[in-house]
Amino acid sequence: MRNKRITNWDDLPVLLDAELLALVMNCTPATITRWTREGRLQSVQVNRRHMYDKEYIRRLLTNKEECK
Repeated sequence: MRNKRITNWDDLPVLLDAELLALVMNCTPATITRWTREGRLQSVQVNRRHMYDKEYIRRLLTNKEECK
């Protein structure tokens, strides 16, 4: 799935899993999991999986200073 390109933000689902978020942020799912564990990313748990709100991620990516 890493070869897939995200071409339109509006085509993404409302909640992203770690694998899809990794594609958006150009990193690995393990990095997303680590950032979540460290508190750098906010998530909600759905059936033991961390899910990430698309609008929250969009704000993080557009306001880099909040990403720390």
